[in-house]
Amino acid sequence: MTDARLPERWLNDRRVLLASADAWRLYTFALMYTAANRSDGLILPDDLTLIPTVNPDCAAELVKLGLWERCEDGWQVAGFAKTQATREELERLDKARDKDRLRKQRARAAAPVRVDVQADVHRDTARTGQARTGQDRTGRSTEELAPTGEADAQQVRLRAIGTAVGP
Repeated sequence: MTDARLPERWLNDRRVLLASADAWRLYTFALMYTAANRSDGLILPDDLTLIPTVNPDCAAELVKLGLWERCEDGWQVAGFAKTQATREELERLDKARDKDRLRKQRARAAAPVRVDVQADVHRDTARTGQARTGQDRTGRSTEELAPTGEADAQQVRLRAIGTAVGP
């Protein structure tokens, strides 16, 4: 994104203060237009019809005030490079942004993927305390609950999780 600048020193610049409202609008809108189109302050005659809500006839007033200079192709904003970013500067900034964007993409691609998985545990079902080796939740040792067969093993598992088992 490019922006046109309106330096505070223009608040005391005689040329700017003497400009009519229509000339001021043409001047500021033309600054925005030339900044956006990277024309380094060059305004072609056809450009005047593309700049919205301006009176193209005010170009002569801007030349008379010294804010624009008449040139072979059209008009040049006087002192454009002193107050506005030039095409060269904007292209340098674009390249730096592109380089930075690529550097960040490479860094993100090289970074290990970190997956944070948090258990979905509700307060009323969360276990408190520390597990004791060799005991289930009932406090009985695993030797006492040692299965004697497949059916007994199933009962032990069900008891360990607190599910009622039949006879």
